[in-house]
Amino acid sequence: KSRACFQKATELDPKWAIGYTALANSYLFDEPKDPKKAEETAQKGVAADSSSAFAEIALGDVYRAQSDFDKARAAYAKAVQLNPDAPAAYYKEGHANSFLGHYDDARKNYTDGMQHDESDVAAKQNIILTYVYAGDEKTAMKLAMDDAAALDASGQSKSKIAGDKLSYYGLCVLMCFHYGDGAHLQELVGMIKGPNDESAAEAGT
Repeated sequence: KSRACFQKATELDPKWAIGYTALANSYLFDEPKDPKKAEETAQKGVAADSSSAFAEIALGDVYRAQSDFDKARAAYAKAVQLNPDAPAAYYKEGHANSFLGHYDDARKNYTDGMQHDESDVAAKQNIILTYVYAGDEKTAMKLAMDDAAALDASGQSKSKIAGDKLSYYGLCVLMCFHYGDGAHLQELVGMIKGPNDESAAEAGT
């Protein structure tokens, strides 16, 4: 039903770019899926409003879903040009570069996006993952542990520090499982208890 509504809306207002991007996402994620129509509709969104970073991101998402990472990267890069303050555009360009094996470029994308985001945790986690993808688990683990340790001097609230630490430690746990690092995993269990208790106390129930 939502697909039909967006279809009708774009017929009534062919210049409504957001309607096309919503329709493209419907073809991309909802049943029945239709990647070809998703691409065609996302392109209509870009044509409807050439100044819309959101439309370019939607087009990039369509290409990324089709594993056409070169085209996805180009769309995300255009979105960055259209709206340099949108962190999602940088991060998604970083995803495309990661999938292409361009890890240095991806790290720059994430670092640039971080400058426009309220929190740097997502960007830093993605930077960590580029080292995992490159097969350098030692650097990835060290970065995650260093980022977690640096939070104590961040000046943020105790609950925010606890939540962000759990994000980094959780990433370390996944890496330990992946690489079979039981010794470090056991160490992490003890490190997680403090911030986990802090978060639980904050939640209350």
